[in-house]
Amino acid sequence: MKKFGKYLFLTLIILALSIYLLGYIYKISVLKNLNERNKIVENVWKDYIKNKNKKNEVFLSIINSFEVENKLKDSILFYVTQKYKDEKLIYKSEELKSFIVNEYYINKYLLILSKNIDFKNDEIKESELISLTKKCNFNIETYNSTANDFNYYRSVFPNFFIANKRGFKNLEFIDLMYGKENKNPNEKSNIDKWIETGDEKYLEKEQK
Repeated sequence: MKKFGKYLFLTLIILALSIYLLGYIYKISVLKNLNERNKIVENVWKDYIKNKNKKNEVFLSIINSFEVENKLKDSILFYVTQKYKDEKLIYKSEELKSFIVNEYYINKYLLILSKNIDFKNDEIKESELISLTKKCNFNIETYNSTANDFNYYRSVFPNFFIANKRGFKNLEFIDLMYGKENKNPNEKSNIDKWIETGDEKYLEKEQK
C-alpha cells in the first residue's frame, strides 16, 4: 500500500511537471509567433510610411511649381504633410485615428488638385505620383491583412491570456485609399449614432 502511495505521488509530480513544461513550451511558442507577426506588421508599416513620404514630397514639389501655394512652407498643407513623417509606430497608439484624418485631407486636396492642374508640363512627376499612390494603397491592403492575421492569432484561446500579460493588443485597421474619394473619418456612421443615442431613426437611415 505504501509503495502504491509512493508511485501515485511520483506519478502526480511527473504529471504536474509535464503539464508545466508543456505549458511553458506553448507559452514560448505563442510569444515567438506573436513577435514574428508583430515584426511583419511593423515592416509593412515602415514601408508604407516611406512610400507615403515620397508621395507627399512629389505632391509638394508639384504644388510648388504652381501658384497654388505661394508660401508653401508657411501653409497648412506643408504642416499636414510633415506631421507624421517619422516612422513612428502610430498604428499601435491612439494617434492612428488622427493620422488617418490627416491623410484623408491630404488625399482630398490631391484629388482636387489633379482635377484643376494640367500636368502636361511635368508628366514624369505625374507618373511618379501615380506609381507611389498605388504603392501606398498596396501597403495599406498588406498592413490590414497582416494586422488581421495578428489579431486572429492573438484572440485564439488561450493565446489572448499570454498576449494580454505581455501587452500585445489588437491592431486597428486603416480605412483609406489614396487617389479615391473616402468617407470622412471624423463623421460617425448611422450605426454609431444609433448605438450612442438609441434613436432608431439612424438605424432606418442605414437600412435605406
